[in-house]
Amino acid sequence: MWPCGVTDWIGASYAIATSGSYYLEFGVMNWYDASADSGLAFDAIALDGAPLPPVPEPATWSLLAGGFGVLLGRRRR
Repeated sequence: MWPCGVTDWIGASYAIATSGSYYLEFGVMNWYDASADSGLAFDAIALDGAPLPPVPEPATWSLLAGGFGVLLGRRRR
């Protein structure tokens, strides 16, 4: 079994010529080597040279809202 990152990191950048709204999609295909799993990792994604802020996971917000609900329910009793 090969470790993750056996092909090393590949740097890439892309300049969009016109302004507007865009969807950015990524995908991975493993065409030739069925003995190894495919993977895709990202590091240091930036927009106009500034790093993008982290996006909280939906479960985080659900847990936070649930916790506040429990606190409010206990407070009413």
